[in-house]
Amino acid sequence: VYEGYVDDPRNTDNAWLETRAHLYLVDEATADSLTLQVASDARTVMWMDMDHHLEEMLDESDPKSLPRLYADHRDILTRAREIAHRSHALASRNPGTTG
Repeated sequence: VYEGYVDDPRNTDNAWLETRAHLYLVDEATADSLTLQVASDARTVMWMDMDHHLEEMLDESDPKSLPRLYADHRDILTRAREIAHRSHALASRNPGTTG
């Protein structure tokens, strides 16, 4: 979905954040069978329904909205959702394929 520099308040002239974001489209059974692990820069990790939660996550007017997103993560998640929707639409038109 994205690889490279991200705008982040922790960036300085001498050090900055870069990220690599991947999108994996899996069914619920597969998701349930995977063990998620917290990385060093996160407190929690979980599966989330992007269609259900993304609008809340993007609502900057609500400080209590779902997890605070850092850097350009809002843009990355929005792009991932668009890719997932295109993939789902393609698979719906072509049953038996994996968009």
